[in-house]
Amino acid sequence: MQIRQPVVRLKPGQYRQGGKIAERMETFFRERVFSDFAKTEILGEAEEAFRTKKDDETGVVGVWQGEFWGKWIISAVRAAEYEQDSEMLEFLRQAALRLLALQQPDGYLGTYRNPDFVLEADPVKSEPVMGYPCKWNWNIWCRKYTFWGLLEVFRATGDQQILAGARKMADFLIAQLQRLGLKLRETGTFKGAASGSTLKPILQLFQYTQDKKYLDFATDIVNEWRRKDNACPNLIVNALSGRPVHTWYPEPETWAKAYETMSCFDGLVEYWKVTGDAEVLHACEMFHNELRAHELNPMFSVGLNDIFKHASIQLNAISEPCDAIHWMRLCSELFYATGKYQYLDDLERTYYNAFLAAACFDGKWGARGVRSHTRHLFASLQAQMKYHHCCVNNMPRGFLNAAESFVTLDTDAVSVNLYTDFQAEFPFKENQVRVRIDGTEYLPRGEASITVRCSASLPLRLRIPGWATAARLTTPVGTIEGTGDHFALMLQPGETTLRVSFARTLEIHNRMPVEESVDWCRRRWIGRGVTDAQFRQEPGSWLIYGPLLLARSVLQGNTPDEIFRTPPLPFGFGAAIQPLDNQAPPEHALASFQLTLLSPDGTTSQTRVCDYASAGNVFTGDAPDIEIFSIFF
Repeated sequence: MQIRQPVVRLKPGQYRQGGKIAERMETFFRERVFSDFAKTEILGEAEEAFRTKKDDETGVVGVWQGEFWGKWIISAVRAAEYEQDSEMLEFLRQAALRLLALQQPDGYLGTYRNPDFVLEADPVKSEPVMGYPCKWNWNIWCRKYTFWGLLEVFRATGDQQILAGARKMADFLIAQLQRLGLKLRETGTFKGAASGSTLKPILQLFQYTQDKKYLDFATDIVNEWRRKDNACPNLIVNALSGRPVHTWYPEPETWAKAYETMSCFDGLVEYWKVTGDAEVLHACEMFHNELRAHELNPMFSVGLNDIFKHASIQLNAISEPCDAIHWMRLCSELFYATGKYQYLDDLERTYYNAFLAAACFDGKWGARGVRSHTRHLFASLQAQMKYHHCCVNNMPRGFLNAAESFVTLDTDAVSVNLYTDFQAEFPFKENQVRVRIDGTEYLPRGEASITVRCSASLPLRLRIPGWATAARLTTPVGTIEGTGDHFALMLQPGETTLRVSFARTLEIHNRMPVEESVDWCRRRWIGRGVTDAQFRQEPGSWLIYGPLLLARSVLQGNTPDEIFRTPPLPFGFGAAIQPLDNQAPPEHALASFQLTLLSPDGTTSQTRVCDYASAGNVFTGDAPDIEIFSIFF
């Protein structure tokens, strides 16, 4: 069977990030994956959930302790491969075998006492238990992550016993649905979107085993999203309609869960790879376009908090990091499937803004929601777990999904796609290639140096970012002015140093407050020490400079009065910007700037700004009345 891969990733060990972003990533890996605390306390707590089985202890509602083992394991495998840490991979193999010792003879391995409790909860019965009506049931979703985690350990170690355990989990699910007379879309919460995300690991299992029953099961999942009766969520039919996602059905907060829905589309791209179903890939591209048009928020993530509810018109923005991670993943998978650089334009801005904003500098924790202003949202004791949060466990994957996008291999060329510090060494056909990117000036000034060494003539492409107003490539033999979405050239054997320069304008975005769903948006935005008074109800403007959203922050010396208690700038104001060296605080900032603001009446003022990702990613917990940053001017 041939898997469709128009664009190929480099393998772990062939590439490495550098600079400040690498420092953040490696600190996070060290604290959350490789440390003794991570391997004993963090993983130990996730494993213990399979013994205590508390997820359905109320008998009414099903929660999600069972997702954390798989999420942590998937991230840990990726981090261990990146670091080429064979001892860590052996530790993960032993962890998988230890968990499989808890698997029942029929194949069930989960954190629910009742394996057949798979339907959404009754909100009438759940309200007395939870204090509010909810429909939670995450049984199959949690099992999906365990199953996927086992597959990742198998992929990295080749241990057939682990593959056999994962296979038993899949066989149990298929037999269970047949026995209960259910389709996968009828199970779980948010109209089956959580359960439906099982599609991707099922297809991976098919690729490892070539057992057609897994492909048949995947096809059944896909066909349930092509229904003629348009039963919610009917993802393929609705994506092909071209309508905004939040209009597909009433009350999107009850079904349009962003992370889970994008995970289903990630599975659909995988389905196209295996089957070549062109309609499925087209639906994925249409879905991306719909999100970009109607759900893109100012931080370059998608959705409002964690729901597709026309986030692009909301003034007060908040985004779950899991949504940023899976938006990046959808963009990267569509790039690998199509070779279209437009998808990397979206990945780049999400990565350098919403995603990096979520990872705390100390690497010990991360945000539950990144906000447009005040401070980020942090959540502890999720599902009564001390050391786990879904977004925190997924963050290593976010770092590495971006890292593997820097340099890729097409059928006819090597492609350089992102421009912060990076290096790679790899074979391309009969050629041995080394790429080094010095991207220290890319975020502040749009400039980077790329040194390429090759053993034979090498066709090379360099992406021109969609935000660039002009592009210039300087080579040893002259200068090329860029048009379209990439430069193309042929390098001769030996070492060649190239320099790219991408011009940009300071984009000023204005948005008036809106009334659509304002009460629901307020409820989703406030909380954890942020009050209703901080929910913005006056016009706001924000600034984008190339790939970066700009912000003022107390971390770089702005005062709270300057950030939060100055009147909003009138429409029609102008601005000029000058990059600053990063020896001034904050030293951890990816880019700092001096901003000159010009009012329509001719008066000017100056203020310092930094990249949004560096403006507020410090842990604040539930402490009240802390105001750190704002994107608004």
